[in-house]
Amino acid sequence: PPITLPGLDKWWNEFADHVDFFKSNADTGFDWLSWNLQGIHFASVIRKHLPDTVELWYRTPFELRGIMNFDLRFNPNGTIDIADFLKDHK
Repeated sequence: PPITLPGLDKWWNEFADHVDFFKSNADTGFDWLSWNLQGIHFASVIRKHLPDTVELWYRTPFELRGIMNFDLRFNPNGTIDIADFLKDHK
């Protein structure tokens, strides 16, 4: 069944308003931490609606990689695997 995620369009529009797709960079003055936390919330809601056979990852958009860079895997049991993140940030 379809999933309704109130605020998803606002979240996407904030991204589009604060990145330069042509130069592949982002506005460093924007609150990307809060923006990513909202994206992580959306991913956790989506995970609950997917079969266990589907892998779901939340990855920092390419345009933000100069500001913050992480990959999170959302496991079917509700946990989030950040091992790849921790491996690269020791």
